[in-house]
Amino acid sequence: MDSEFATESEALRCFAAFEAAVSDAPLADAAAAAAKLREFARLVSRNEALRKKLGIIPALFPLVARLFATLRDSITSVFTVDPQASCSDSSSGSVGQCGYSSWKAASSASELTTAAFHFVRNLCAAVPENQILACQSGCYKTLEEIMSHLGLWLQTNKYNSCPDIKAVAYTCIQMGIQCLANMMTSNPIVQNKIWPRFFGDNTLLITLLDTSDPKTVKYVLLCVYNCIFNDSKRSSLIIQTPLGRKLLFKILTQIDSEQPHQQQESTSSSSETDNFDIIYAIFKTLTTSLQPSHVFKSLCLLDKETAPTDTNDSKKIYLNTLNRAHVVFLKLVDGDMSAQSTGTLLWGDSYLKTVISLMAVLVSSLERFSNAISSLKSSASTATTDDSMDVDGAASSSSTSIDGIGSDLEGLVLLLAYFSRILGGAEQVSREAAVTAVTDPCTCWSSALRPPTLDNAGITEELAMNVRRKWITSLGLIDSIVKLLVVAGKIQPPLVGGIGKTYGTAAAATASPKIQEVKDEKTEQLVQVVTKGLYMMKGDSIKVISNVSFMCKEAQDQVRLVGGIPVVLSHCIIDDSNPFVKEWAVFAIRNLCDGNKENQTLIESMEAVGLPEGQNEGFAAHGVRAGLSADGRVRITPVDAE
Repeated sequence: MDSEFATESEALRCFAAFEAAVSDAPLADAAAAAAKLREFARLVSRNEALRKKLGIIPALFPLVARLFATLRDSITSVFTVDPQASCSDSSSGSVGQCGYSSWKAASSASELTTAAFHFVRNLCAAVPENQILACQSGCYKTLEEIMSHLGLWLQTNKYNSCPDIKAVAYTCIQMGIQCLANMMTSNPIVQNKIWPRFFGDNTLLITLLDTSDPKTVKYVLLCVYNCIFNDSKRSSLIIQTPLGRKLLFKILTQIDSEQPHQQQESTSSSSETDNFDIIYAIFKTLTTSLQPSHVFKSLCLLDKETAPTDTNDSKKIYLNTLNRAHVVFLKLVDGDMSAQSTGTLLWGDSYLKTVISLMAVLVSSLERFSNAISSLKSSASTATTDDSMDVDGAASSSSTSIDGIGSDLEGLVLLLAYFSRILGGAEQVSREAAVTAVTDPCTCWSSALRPPTLDNAGITEELAMNVRRKWITSLGLIDSIVKLLVVAGKIQPPLVGGIGKTYGTAAAATASPKIQEVKDEKTEQLVQVVTKGLYMMKGDSIKVISNVSFMCKEAQDQVRLVGGIPVVLSHCIIDDSNPFVKEWAVFAIRNLCDGNKENQTLIESMEAVGLPEGQNEGFAAHGVRAGLSADGRVRITPVDAE
């Protein structure tokens, strides 16, 4: 009882001192008021009982709300977000060149605001009653206004030379976001009141992420994670609203290599620049609370201004189906699947449908690029042979036909890795996940494809994997993989270093002319970038065909029906740009023919018609040439022997 009485007395003394410090024009002596607020913050941080007693004083939070309103008016008058308002004379009371009226006014207002945020942050920590009272007082609205204004000011003046004021502004924002987070943490009542505000007209979180200050970004990410953790309703706001989708894009691209991680004026140390763990936790929470396919597809509904590339009609950017956030999402899926010891979350039928459909779209995107390059090549060739055509004009027009490439190649690589993993018999996690999926009554494909008389107890890993292969085949993955091999062969013919010459696969050669050098330098550079992006992609594609065909007649038949067997056979060669493609092709042929008479008969019926074009040009330097014998076998003979 004595201890409780002493705590109540301490709370009343603290409130009286707080009231005296902030009631009568606190900005008149901002330094003294800030020092008092920091002292109060230290007192309540060490004493939870004091926080509770202080919070229930009826006049406290209304007084905090009035203080925040005073600070908001001061901040908005000292700092301007209008670049046209700057002038060179700050002594007249106008805004200075750096976007604030005077150094002293900006510093004092920022430090006092930071101290006020510090006090309220500690006051709300782990005390649900104080969190609710702070919310009821409405001080969070003023808090948001202050942080939004400072965030916009930092964006407006990011190139101006005012590092000292920027430092105190960053500190103020960081303390403000911590204060807001403490009002909401572990309190669903307050979270449900404040969290939806960020998905209407309130762009605070996006504004703060745009500062690119690692420490500020970290606090924003923690706030987001705390609000969506284990709550599907609050999580759904991120994918169901325009601002939410834009926020998700901003969050994911924080860890993308092409996004700037910090500005020159950032106040954070290099050790604080990596927010990957928090972003990964947000990703896991979203994909646990919501359907992963829904989260992924929500990124397709971004506003145009969010797109990372120039969408001007005068620009032609190929391989641009995916944005950077899509690529980061696929990278996180790949990392999560590598790290998981059990679980089937990202391997469900809904996500499989989405990524198999995406695979078809990305292959079509690559085909459009291939056709565009072929068209440019044909135009350039026509220009050089037609005297009536302006060659320079043709070159000029081709130089503006392709202005850049997007992220689709990265997406293809990640999807191929995904399919290889879920189809790979050596992946124990994949096999266990397949068993779980087949036995799950909520999985729509399990009942349709598994034997109807088999109960869950009789389902083995091999049977479960076979069911999965049938399901993936029925969704059309094989068609896209075979088409990818053909298109990739046009863009990147096999490279036999040291012996032969670059030449095309049989399938690619019969389909269309090979893509060689393009006269336009810019376009040729883009072709080289795409060619580099295709490195090892053929081997990965054939690996998928090999895995999906293993002991699965439906897949074996589908490969034959779409003309995939000749395509796979044409890759039974050494290709320096695709290491081990020959070995994977041989293994794929083995799996395609295993127990499948139709495929065996097809291969037996094939006849050797010749060697790839240009093969002997490389051999000639070594004094030999290749040819076919009467029985269709390849023979190497000395040139002199002819």
